Amino acid sequence: MRRIKRYKTENSKTVLELNIANLEQLFDKRDPNPYRSKDLDDDIVEYLVSSAQEVGYRSLGAIEIITQIEMTKEEHQDLDVAIREFFLYREEITLKQLRTTFVLGLKTLVIGSTFLSLAIVLPVMIENTWLVSLWISSYVKVCCLWGGCRCGSQSISFSTNGGR
Repeated sequence: MRRIKRYKTENSKTVLELNIANLEQLFDKRDPNPYRSKDLDDDIVEYLVSSAQEVGYRSLGAIEIITQIEMTKEEHQDLDVAIREFFLYREEITLKQLRTTFVLGLKTLVIGSTFLSLAIVLPVMIENTWLVSLWISSYVKVCCLWGGCRCGSQSISFSTNGGR
């Protein structure tokens, strides 16, 4: 099977090329900040991220921006810093969200494990206790297995003399 080569390579690393008319195309037009702290355009970010995923992050070498205007060395440096800082900021936000999700998952696991353990152990403990009668043991078993007693508007009465 012949593989189509979509990206330029240098030293066995893939180079992503962006061909733009001017620098304003790179940045989000809704963001009033200067270039150094400005957000990148959503379409540019989507192209860069999907291309990096396609070629694999390990084989990614550089991003080459081809403009139709001349840029000074300072503008090149500012552009490099702006792109680098944007993706570092995005990485930081993603890691915070991931940590929050893991903490929530851990809390949920602990709570779920606690209730499951109680549902398994509590009926056995109550059944083996001589102070508690059979009807309480059965009631607790049913409530633990069903996750609580839902009786609606019906009233429940318990009798200690075996229902006589």
